[in-house]
Amino acid sequence: AMLPILNCGKLSVDWLKLRASHDVLGQYDQPEVKGAIKQLRPETLIFYRCDNVDAIAVGKKIGTSLFQGWAIDDLVLQDKMPT
Repeated sequence: AMLPILNCGKLSVDWLKLRASHDVLGQYDQPEVKGAIKQLRPETLIFYRCDNVDAIAVGKKIGTSLFQGWAIDDLVLQDKMPT
């Protein structure tokens, strides 16, 4: 996970995309990653490559409401997007 290494809060960007595929979701529970995310504005975070509904739960836990990926597409097509 690069978040603890980079000082993303100092970047002048509108959006910051965080990969949320099943193989990396566990990193968001690591204390150093949690600390790095707390330094960011949640409204600027986009969880991308969401390939299962667990990514939505993890994303909401860190405060984001912006998601992209196959799982999101499938939920929208089924009209089952969680609130």
